[in-house]
Amino acid sequence: EYIVIASGVALAVGLKVVSLIWELRDTFARPKHVELNPRRLHEPRSGGRESRDTRSSRP
Repeated sequence: EYIVIASGVALAVGLKVVSLIWELRDTFARPKHVELNPRRLHEPRSGGRESRDTRSSRP
């Protein structure tokens, strides 16, 4: 029973952390998109974001 409760709490905390990180990424990504779109450096940056997403979602 305690394991189920602990896993539920961990999931709730994880979802909150992911949502907060997602909001921060959106706020930081918007100015970068404006700067990098004319330079066409958006493709490598998007690949880096995908790798960061997998790292943050694994724990």
